Amino acid sequence: MIFLTSDHHFSHKNILRYCSRPFATIREHDEELIRRWNEVVKPQDVVWHLGDFALTTRAYTEDLVQNRLNGHIHLVAGGHDRRNIIGFESVSQIKAIKIDGTMVVLCHYPLYSWPGMNKHMVWHLHGHVHNKYKLPRLNVLDVGVDGHNFTPIEWGNVKELIAIENESKSAT
Repeated sequence: MIFLTSDHHFSHKNILRYCSRPFATIREHDEELIRRWNEVVKPQDVVWHLGDFALTTRAYTEDLVQNRLNGHIHLVAGGHDRRNIIGFESVSQIKAIKIDGTMVVLCHYPLYSWPGMNKHMVWHLHGHVHNKYKLPRLNVLDVGVDGHNFTPIEWGNVKELIAIENESKSAT
């Protein structure tokens, strides 16, 4: 299975306040996000993490990626991922991939425009905005944990969520 997610901010204590995350400590935050990740992602699954994975040491990042989190994790880097990119299957700044016949542009940052968007042939998944606003475009979804119960989203659920988003945008 393929999962998409972003903005875990492991070990970033200020994220608790910035995003009003319901955890008393950053340790509690990290352990709960690890638990929720592993509850849905199996060791053989593929995860595309769209940035702001962690703000911590190289050793902690490597331990998370290699030992604590299930799946083959690819990183599309965000602003907090400059120093500690280690252990991922691949790392890029922006990535176009095909999932079940659908072209998808992955980027940490929401893009205003991307190739194929006008014909609704290419989707765009992003993070960065912590579910605080939505782009007025079809086939776009913020996959960040703040809007998805602090859990990675399976591709089938992404398709359902995009259909719901498209319906609400078309109705306005």
